[in-house]
Amino acid sequence: MAKKILHIVCSPRKQQSVSNQLGRAIVDQINIKYPESEIKVRDLTDDFPHYDTLATSLRYTPRHLWTPDQTKVAEFTEALIKELQEADILVIDSPMHNFGIASTLKAYFDYVVANGQTFRMTPQGDVGLLKNKVAYIAFSSGFMFSEGVYAPMDHNTTYLKDILRFIGVENVQVYRAEGMAYYGYAALERAIENIYIN
Repeated sequence: MAKKILHIVCSPRKQQSVSNQLGRAIVDQINIKYPESEIKVRDLTDDFPHYDTLATSLRYTPRHLWTPDQTKVAEFTEALIKELQEADILVIDSPMHNFGIASTLKAYFDYVVANGQTFRMTPQGDVGLLKNKVAYIAFSSGFMFSEGVYAPMDHNTTYLKDILRFIGVENVQVYRAEGMAYYGYAALERAIENIYIN
């Protein structure tokens, strides 16, 4: 059964990046299990706008008062949310940037985490709306973050797990090409060998 795959790319090194190579390997394995799947790539590396004053203003301005610039941002946001809603499987490239995620990946979530669309506020608490999806995180780093002295500083995969679960994506799996500074591309090769698609 074919799936709709959304591959989110955020490393400025693009196809040369380790996270992107790992992400593409995950997509390849998904496509082997689910042949003829539809693959959509959302590239955050070139000209992806950060969540600025204009974007924030949409939440505090009635729709009928939006300016043309606000309408343009709203259309962009709706497109991001729609492709996220339609995807069955998410593959998120996430290189470690100063103990956290890339700034453009953070901006992406600032756009798509939206009340009434990807989560809903209720008197009983917030409810994620993106059910029945699977997310694979293609993580890369120079140091080891799954264990050892740097483990408490992994604000990358921990953030992604939390934000994905907040919007309803409960099944989150992480593949790690870590310790690149020590092991070089052997770390990437091990990560690719360990890919398993449910």
